[in-house]
Amino acid sequence: MKAGLGRIVLSPLLWIFILALLILPACSTAAKPAEQKVEFMFWPPAPDVPHIQFLTSISSTADVTQKQDRLSNFLYGEDATSEPAV
Repeated sequence: MKAGLGRIVLSPLLWIFILALLILPACSTAAKPAEQKVEFMFWPPAPDVPHIQFLTSISSTADVTQKQDRLSNFLYGEDATSEPAV
């Protein structure tokens, strides 16, 4: 016997199975994301002609300020969080 590279002999059925495992994922499609229902709010309501569209609400300073990162906290110190007076 010759000393060689140690060739692996596979049956043709096994080659077809391996080839199918490699090709079938390429035929699949990505799942479609669920559609979100979008409601538009305008002022003044119908039947008047709308002039203003409601986009978002602001209820606290956390809605309009960014959270400080670690570098800003180190350089400038942490911001004092103020709780709304009740």
